[in-house]
Amino acid sequence: IGFNIFFAVIFTFCNLDFEFGSNLSHETWYDKLLNFIYFNNTTMLTVGYGDIYPLGFVSKLLVFILQILGFTFSSSFVALLLRKILRF
Repeated sequence: IGFNIFFAVIFTFCNLDFEFGSNLSHETWYDKLLNFIYFNNTTMLTVGYGDIYPLGFVSKLLVFILQILGFTFSSSFVALLLRKILRF
């Protein structure tokens, strides 16, 4: 949750290049922040719906870092959960 909020704030206030789908509003900073929280969730959980995507190099680099962190944390969570359930 912390990384999600952290990256959402960076994407919202650093004026990075992202393409928004036609149904997503991003007029106010609050709407944009909520859209980026949604984007971060779909990116970190490797779903990636494609309605928001990065355009510039810096945006793509930060999204790449977000993907690696999301994969690392979600796989670690599953491993720890299975370890707890299976008790080994």
